[in-house]
Amino acid sequence: MSGTFTDVLRGHADHRGDQDALVFLADDAETARLTYAQLDRHARHTAALLREHVRVGDTALLLCPPGPEFVLGYLGCLYAGIIAVPAYLPDPGRLARGVERLRAVVADSAAGVVLSTESVAPFRAGLGEVAPDLLARPWLTLNPLSGNEPDVGRSPVHGSADDLAMIQYTSGSTATPKGVVLTHANLIANSHVISELSRPVPGESVMVSWLPPFHDMGLIAGILQPLFAGYLGVLMSPLEFMTHPVRWLEAISRYRGTFSGGPNFSYDLCVRRAAAVDLSTVDLSSWRTAFVGAEPVRISTMGNFARAFAANGFRATSLLPCYGMAETTLLVSGGPGEAAPFTGPQDLVACGEIRPGFTARVVDPETRRPRPDGETGELWVRGPSVAAGYWRLPAATEETFHATLDGDPGTHYLRTGDLALLHDGQLYLAARLKDLLILRGRNLHPQDIEHTVEQAHPALRKGGSAAFSIDGEHTEQLVVVAEVDQDKCAVSSDAVDAVRRAVAVQHDVAPGLVVLIAPRTLPKTSSGKVRRSGCRAELLADELTVVARWPSEADKAVRAEATESVESVLLSVCAELLATEHVPNDRPLAELGFDSLATTQLLGRAADTFGVRVELTATTGQCTIADLAADITELLLAELGELSDDQTQALLEDQGAPHGHR
Repeated sequence: MSGTFTDVLRGHADHRGDQDALVFLADDAETARLTYAQLDRHARHTAALLREHVRVGDTALLLCPPGPEFVLGYLGCLYAGIIAVPAYLPDPGRLARGVERLRAVVADSAAGVVLSTESVAPFRAGLGEVAPDLLARPWLTLNPLSGNEPDVGRSPVHGSADDLAMIQYTSGSTATPKGVVLTHANLIANSHVISELSRPVPGESVMVSWLPPFHDMGLIAGILQPLFAGYLGVLMSPLEFMTHPVRWLEAISRYRGTFSGGPNFSYDLCVRRAAAVDLSTVDLSSWRTAFVGAEPVRISTMGNFARAFAANGFRATSLLPCYGMAETTLLVSGGPGEAAPFTGPQDLVACGEIRPGFTARVVDPETRRPRPDGETGELWVRGPSVAAGYWRLPAATEETFHATLDGDPGTHYLRTGDLALLHDGQLYLAARLKDLLILRGRNLHPQDIEHTVEQAHPALRKGGSAAFSIDGEHTEQLVVVAEVDQDKCAVSSDAVDAVRRAVAVQHDVAPGLVVLIAPRTLPKTSSGKVRRSGCRAELLADELTVVARWPSEADKAVRAEATESVESVLLSVCAELLATEHVPNDRPLAELGFDSLATTQLLGRAADTFGVRVELTATTGQCTIADLAADITELLLAELGELSDDQTQALLEDQGAPHGHR
């Protein structure tokens, strides 16, 4: 095993320097192509730039959009012996709020320098008022593909496998982010794990990735894996995939991709779009490994995708459910999606076998004793891919990374926080013990939502709320349960409306269910901690002491009527913007001809008309008018409370007059 990941890259530059390493796509066309030799030269150039400002072992914030700059900035950190801290840009439209997590990451990591690009300049300019502390360090602008090949000598990188390579910020609330510390040995060990599963052939295999590079799956699997194994990586931006999901499949077809994948929702998105586009020239027969992970894997999704693209040469046996986390660098388990689901209270999808290099135990978290085959407990793992710990959090590191089984105090395990079972060699994930919410691909922390809920109305008791998710008809939905002091709230619906409004405004997600319960009835541990999983179980078993609940059947009728009204307004605006008489409500905006400018105009008109703001995000182009109407209605109802019949009628009659925020 090579000493550092840098040694691996420099070895490729020596032995296959003229071979293409990475191809970058934008707007369905190549924008850059780098060989291993060029990659090496650019990385050394970035390393030399870094060393002018920080020392070996310091940290550097990597604040670049997906593309060559991000990759070469990251590799430059490795070459320079600098600890890379990947981060994502907050939404410029909500800079004051979105920048708070970034400030916390910068403060926690003690980043000595920021690597960015020219495209980040407008964001940087807006920091003066909301976060001047972020400007109190050098900002280095990367422009590696300006047309001039860097001419720098081979600067030595004297490192070892135990040197820190990066900090991957993941779990933890906005105020207390947790940085997972990964060494070069971790990166190499997990790269071996992924290679053992995917069986790449240097010079023949091809990775195609749209995954965000600042997340573990996008960075470790999408970028570092092909660079480690010596084969081509084809990279496109997440925004392009979300706007035009079929371009992912077209890229696999064009470049004969063999290894690619994403979260469950990405496969659903492709199926939704399949019927609306011409796929006759798309050939997916080269796609040998289609991994599915990062969020709960659904049996129906895999079946629907396999059927939808069978005519394009896709094989159902290529689907590979997998499991991993940042604390294990990435991959822990994976295997063909052929194993039967585990039948119980709910059917569980097999996430493959525990991969070589890992030792796994399913443990009773209270007794610390292993559970037998087929019984559920917390998944504990150990192996060289397991991270060194959390950055500057010794207590959390001790609790999470140094767990020991009863009777075996000398062997340390990582507590994954996930409930799972092992059966016939397959890993089945049952639930998320550590309560992280994953809704529409976004990670939400229940503590943040609960804090918002408890500040929303004076009748809601402090420390008396729980936020969690349950399965909806098509996806998971957010549930908020809160204790209410009825002496302080004459009408319970006032508190319900306040909760819905506050959560929607602060977290950009509308609760699917709000339940108010009697004081001192929220499930808690003996030490006073909220038992979210216990609360979820009592809700599903109808055992909570419910005071009020939303939505009721009457609420659903109001919502349907309001949605119909909003949709009518949107269709009129779309017809005007597209200069056409008929606009279908069930086709994605991108397919209707909405580019980014037209979409911005549509959302602006919607904001003026309804008084609520819908963000332009990576997924907006894939939304239909019906989807957009439903989202606007949820936000509108959350801000205004329930619409009365008169208000609904006013919406129908007053389609062009703007409404202010309330």
